[in-house]
Amino acid sequence: MSTSSERVQALLTYPTMADYEVDYLERMVMDSESYIQAYCNRTDTDGDEWDAPIIRLAVVLVNRLGAEGSVSASEGGISRSWDGGDIPSDIKTILKPRRLIVGLDRCRPWGDA
Repeated sequence: MSTSSERVQALLTYPTMADYEVDYLERMVMDSESYIQAYCNRTDTDGDEWDAPIIRLAVVLVNRLGAEGSVSASEGGISRSWDGGDIPSDIKTILKPRRLIVGLDRCRPWGDA
């Protein structure tokens, strides 16, 4: 089984992008895991079910390098735009069922059950 950074490296489309150092890619994987943990209100993102969204977000973050915060751009007939924040909507769709509701037990009017 390959490491997360090797999987990110394999998913990058351009040969020059695949030349990123494995240490750098591992940091991008850790960053994407932190974003996903914050979005899902979790600290436990270990396990196979978390690998795909973490790897996909790491690839997105690497591909966005040099264009951080871009909402819309067009060069040579190629358009790009980033949708709402750090996590793209297609990845959020995968993550929504895994989100935890924070503070729900504090909302019970009957107190401890």
